[in-house]
Amino acid sequence: MNNAFIYRLVAELLTSLEAEAYPLGTGKHLQVQDLLHWLPRDTDAEALRLALCPLIARNPQEQARVYELFDECWKRVEAMTPRFRRLKPAVWCRRFQPPKKR
Repeated sequence: MNNAFIYRLVAELLTSLEAEAYPLGTGKHLQVQDLLHWLPRDTDAEALRLALCPLIARNPQEQARVYELFDECWKRVEAMTPRFRRLKPAVWCRRFQPPKKR
């Protein structure tokens, strides 16, 4: 996954959790930010899902709900950005750079 997709996905997940009144304070946001910083670029969705859940869920019921929300958010973000997710970062940069001045 590319970084833009991961950040959109995590932002969508955190927003969904906050909408359901999960207690996500500044500390949780910083923990998620640290996790994203240390994840390898080639991290797949399942690894991200498994890494995020222990930071957010406090019991088995919350864990199940976090996994459900992650899957829902994945589908929403993928539907919003399907072509960007498939492009490699170098291709994306070349493709969407402003034209060079002559």
